[in-house]
This record gives sequence, C-alpha cells and structure tokens, in this order.
Amino acid sequence: MKSKLALAGVLVFLYLFFVVALIPANVAVGWFSLPKALKLGEVKGSVWQSEVSSLSFNQFDVQNITASVNPWSLLLLSPSADITFGERLMSGPQGKAYVTLTANELMLSDTTINIAAGEIVPFIPLPIPVEAFGGVVLDIKQLSITSNECIHASGTIHWRRSAVMALEQNIEFGDLKASIRCQNKMLALEIDPKNRLGLTYTALLSLGGKVSGQGYLKPGSDFPTALKQALPFLGNADAQGRYPLKF
Repeated sequence: MKSKLALAGVLVFLYLFFVVALIPANVAVGWFSLPKALKLGEVKGSVWQSEVSSLSFNQFDVQNITASVNPWSLLLLSPSADITFGERLMSGPQGKAYVTLTANELMLSDTTINIAAGEIVPFIPLPIPVEAFGGVVLDIKQLSITSNECIHASGTIHWRRSAVMALEQNIEFGDLKASIRCQNKMLALEIDPKNRLGLTYTALLSLGGKVSGQGYLKPGSDFPTALKQALPFLGNADAQGRYPLKF
C-alpha cells in the first residue's frame, strides 16, 4: 500500500512539474508584479525556455533576450533563470545575468553587462553637450528590488579608456570606476575618487525613472587641460577649490 502511495505521489509530482514547465512564458509573466518602468516586448516559448524580443526600462532598451529556467525553481513558484541578451553587432547592452523572480521581488546575481559609453550619455543630465567614447562594464554581484524600491545592491561599474568630446575638444579621462549600492530605497552609483578629474560624485536612480546626483569636481595637477575651459559652466569654486555638481 505504501509503495503504491509513493508511486502515486511521484506521478503527481511529475505531472505538476511538466504542467508548470509547459505553461506559455507570456502567461507566466502575468503572474508577477514587475516594476512599473519595466516594459516587455513579445514573449515566446515556454516557461522552461523563453525568448523576449525586447525589454525597456525608462526608455533604455535591451534586445534579443533568452532565458533558461532552473526546473526546480518552477515548482517553488520563484523561477530562477540564466539569461543572455544583446549581440556584438547590435546597439544596446550585451551580457548575461542570473535572475530570480518571486511574487514581489526581482533579484539579480552574477550579472555582467557591456555597453558603449555613447549609448548611456542620453540618459544623463549634463550641463553641456557631450559625446562619450570607450566601453562600460557593469558587474552586479547582487541586486534585489521590488516594484518601487531598491532593497540591496552590490557591484561595480568600470568605464574603460574613458573619453569625451565636449566644447570641440577631445578629452581623455583614463579609467573611471564606481561602486553600486542602495541608498534611500534608490540605486546609488558612487564614483571612486581616485581619478584624474578629482571627481567625487554619487548618482541616484529611482525605480520610477528619476535620476539625480551630486558631488564635486576638484581640479588637480593631472586635470585635463582641455576641460578647464568648461569649468565656468559649473559655477564658482568653493573655499576648497571644489566645483559643485548637482543634477
């Protein structure tokens, strides 16, 4: 009798497993509460293997997303998936991520994103027109967000061979780095002060799409000569020789 019950339990388990695994991905997405600023394009495939044509977050687009779901996570109704996105020959970010989705929380880990610096500039409020060069690498160790707030974040951003064209001048900054964390329920990016610009700056991104930030620019002996003529656009320096930055 016990063996028959055990066998029946196994069969029911397998049945539920395959039922969940074969649910269309576009149906399963509707079960979860995503951040309001997050928009999905066409969703195809099953929960097991799915494709999303595009993802938009505050008008920032990601193309060609594929997801391979951990089968055991389906039964727990908190699916985890290995995700890849983008292509080398296409604009937009390229990379990979490990995503876990619960009923009210989105979590990222072991995530790497590569993107051209020039594709980020349009989303940053700047006092003068700027064209950016170089590549930006975002490494996220862990990120946990709900529909409207940042719960936990850790990671780094590295702008390699950073350079800009501003005021008809080509200006090279070298490498710039920043750390990632949560601050006041928003995602915070804090620039490493060890840079040739003498720049200390923290940018805040709310999950509603609002971007703000403040810091200082303190020119030193290694400050790019071509950038000095742009300093008057920042106002007057304080008693410590720092130019305030606030956007």
